[in-house]
Amino acid sequence: MRRFTIRTSARLRRIAVLPLAAALLLAAAGCGGDSSAVPEEAIAVVGDQTVAKADLDRLLGDAKANSRGGRHPFPKPGTRPYVRIREQVVQFLVRRAQIAEEAEERGIELSDEDVEQRRKELVRQYFGGKDELYKRQLRERGITEEQALADLEATLMQDALLADVAKDVKVSNAEARKYYAKNKKRYKGRPYEKVKDTVFADLAQQK
Repeated sequence: MRRFTIRTSARLRRIAVLPLAAALLLAAAGCGGDSSAVPEEAIAVVGDQTVAKADLDRLLGDAKANSRGGRHPFPKPGTRPYVRIREQVVQFLVRRAQIAEEAEERGIELSDEDVEQRRKELVRQYFGGKDELYKRQLRERGITEEQALADLEATLMQDALLADVAKDVKVSNAEARKYYAKNKKRYKGRPYEKVKDTVFADLAQQK
């Protein structure tokens, strides 16, 4: 397995938001060939952030589980389709680590209460507020509560970083509300006040 370090600049020079993954790419990032600096249990190191092999295995397992019952079986290891999926997952994890690294550089922090509040919102939205249904799905997908919270924290951190980057771009509340009204599906029915920062950040990215 190829392991690598990623060098990120101390300052963010450019941020691109992927339409599908909504992930950040740091244009100043570069891949080095020094795998000696990467722990055996990791696949990459991004600044002070380590991308764990366990996360890669978990997401690949999740993708395989989600493919059951579908029209196409999950590709076998070593095949081109499998390598392509694996590379996409690695890119996702590396980008997530880049987000965490840049957020740390900018002094952006999230509290446990922030993450738990969002978790409760999702439980209400998708599981009718029933924690037992939420936990059952985690078990069925082979995800621990700790892993689920880590994934949720990464998503919230991305939103916070986008908002911080976009804060210097002038966006009026009227513009944000109009954009939200046209793109409600993008925010999965969440009230405007709950996604206001994300709406401002999304709109600022387009200016």
